[in-house]
Amino acid sequence: MCIADGPEGELRVPILSLSPWLEAHRTEYQEHLFNVSVTGDFNPWIEFLCHGVLVQARRGIEKIDALHDWRQATLARLREERIKGVAVQIAEDLIGYPMITPTLAAKRCRVTYPAANTAIRVLTEHAILEERSGRRHGRVFAANEVIRIINN
Repeated sequence: MCIADGPEGELRVPILSLSPWLEAHRTEYQEHLFNVSVTGDFNPWIEFLCHGVLVQARRGIEKIDALHDWRQATLARLREERIKGVAVQIAEDLIGYPMITPTLAAKRCRVTYPAANTAIRVLTEHAILEERSGRRHGRVFAANEVIRIINN
């Protein structure tokens, strides 16, 4: 694995977001708020929010499981194809960094730019990464399957 950015175990982004669920249930949410203001009874509103937290937590677990499965399958595939070194290091980190450049990979893995560039080329040849920028310099590569899992 490449170097970490923060203290061990630190969450740098929220892993449970209630906003998408609330947006999908906006009318019901507003009705609950109105009812609280009219009746003073918070219980239905709290139950409603708790249900949303439960739904989003389950979705989060499903995403984590899917990302874990993707990572394990990808690393197994690289082992089967006898790919080692920096390419494996980068692949191990793609869940946290699904968009990567050779410069970022070199920094994170503490290797030279040519080593990172070669590793990214190998991952691109094996359809783990795809070049997204369409440029010759300053290229950006993406693990599209990781991005798909995160965005679902």
